[in-house]
Amino acid sequence: IVGVVMHKVAEMLATPVARIRLLLDGEILNADRSAVALAGSEVELIVIPPSPRAVTGCEDGTLKFWDLEELSCIGSLEGHRGSVWSVDADIAGRLALSGSADTSLMLWDLERLECLRSFEGHSGAVCAV
Repeated sequence: IVGVVMHKVAEMLATPVARIRLLLDGEILNADRSAVALAGSEVELIVIPPSPRAVTGCEDGTLKFWDLEELSCIGSLEGHRGSVWSVDADIAGRLALSGSADTSLMLWDLERLECLRSFEGHSGAVCAV
């Protein structure tokens, strides 16, 4: 089933499967070592909770909030000045946290599709949240 999800997500995002890392409750689902090794630099990150929603972090500095049943983007969140290297989400709480190459963390409201707070001051890129 992981392979099917990977290909559906790759199709939806128009990105190669090797650039996707699937997470469920903090566990990496796909065991593709090349994808895991790229995490934090070139990988589109997607968090899949036990719901039909997902959040992706993108190289263009945006986060996207997805409806996986409709295969549609619910909204695009802008604010980072560099690639988003790390994402986590609490879909039930309608919150997401992202880390970026621009050295910032951002807390997002997924209902209003806006940044609640930006955390600046890291000395380097934020590779994990």
